[in-house]
Amino acid sequence: MRHFLVIVSTFMLAWPAWAGKSNEPLRVAIPYSLAPPLLITDDKGQAQGIVRDYINAIEKRIGRKFELVVIPKFRIHEMINKGMAEINCYTSPTWVPNPEKYTWSKVLFMKKEVLASRKAVSSYSEIKGERVGTVLRYIYPHIDPLFKSGRLIREDVPTEEQNLQKFVNKRINNVVADDTHLDYFLKKNDKSKNPVHKLVMQEYPIHCLIAAKDAQTTDSFNKAIEEIKSSDELDRIFAQYK
Repeated sequence: MRHFLVIVSTFMLAWPAWAGKSNEPLRVAIPYSLAPPLLITDDKGQAQGIVRDYINAIEKRIGRKFELVVIPKFRIHEMINKGMAEINCYTSPTWVPNPEKYTWSKVLFMKKEVLASRKAVSSYSEIKGERVGTVLRYIYPHIDPLFKSGRLIREDVPTEEQNLQKFVNKRINNVVADDTHLDYFLKKNDKSKNPVHKLVMQEYPIHCLIAAKDAQTTDSFNKAIEEIKSSDELDRIFAQYK
């Protein structure tokens, strides 16, 4: 099935979540700031990439049509609460205010956040006083205290991709990045093949957030997630982008 992205305006009138009939598409929110290969958007507005692929795999098993809805990352939960989307399958309870308000699926996979550096680093003290590429408005629990104390220098840009471009161009020696995105970006853009060293900062469990307290929908999602994991389909999806 081919999915087209729907860009949601914050001025759009919302209709109630889970509106009406079970044969209506479920609107699945994704943050438009997701970097390749998690989300790849072509010139025709078609969504490609890892998130689209595993959402598609879940959709086939549930037997209900999905509509992908692209929402700014920092408005996504507001939009879900307004009924503009019912599902978010790239999120974690630790990222969400009041996570107990929602139903959470089983874990899809673990997102690994790493510090990428031009030199081997086993602790943050080894880059004391150096600049670290970060994303504007992002929270980094493991190193935010080091930024506040001045032991590390935070250097914000709007997107992770811009940070990695600076890293490849040797304009910065350390960046915080998603491990999957880092590997994909370096494969596509770093022709130097200079070694890149990684220090794992934190891992986050990625779930589907289900807006309604609906046991039947939650059970369907959990069963689908178990199937795509046990059949190795999820592993194959990730492998396609390595």
